[in-house]
Amino acid sequence: MIVGASAALAGISTAAIDAGRIEASAASAVATGDRAFLAAVSGRPSFSGVAGGDLIALGHTVCDALKKGASRSDLVSAGISNGFLARDARALVDAAHASYCPTAG
Repeated sequence: MIVGASAALAGISTAAIDAGRIEASAASAVATGDRAFLAAVSGRPSFSGVAGGDLIALGHTVCDALKKGASRSDLVSAGISNGFLARDARALVDAAHASYCPTAG
């Protein structure tokens, strides 16, 4: 019985370690997407002084809109209407699409 219990505990430990690796891998992928997104937009004049977390949230909002059927041109126009330079609005939409939702739209 003790041998069987040890094998079961070893299985649980292995599963827990594997789950930890999967979670760490997913967190790493998210961080990589965030880094790529911020690298593409944070230096743009329209976004100077905007906190990284706020830019990331904006990128996810863009993706949500793309997933719901908004077009790139609609989103760029919305950015321009909100005071972004046209090239910065395009960069925002393109970076969000590439970093967070490459299969959307």
